[in-house]
Amino acid sequence: MGERLEGTVALVTGASSGIGEAAARALAAEGAKVAVVARRRDRLEALAEEMAQKVARELAQEEKRFRRYQEEVGRDVRAAILKLLQSAEASFDEESPYS
Repeated sequence: MGERLEGTVALVTGASSGIGEAAARALAAEGAKVAVVARRRDRLEALAEEMAQKVARELAQEEKRFRRYQEEVGRDVRAAILKLLQSAEASFDEESPYS
């Protein structure tokens, strides 16, 4: 999903076909929130539904990537903590006057 137009809103007229439809798709792909209007309601509703499904799929993919990232970071953090604890334990054992 593009981010160049994130935070912007676009109103596209004639979005049920042709240049209007292409413009709506392009703007949405760049991250804009797109309001679409046209005379042919059925085609407009189909476009809106298709765009909504695409956004839902992209959000689901982003969520999967985020969850994988969380898992990887969690493993890295746990490994770093374990290594630090082992290192601290080893240095404590070496320096302890009670050994």
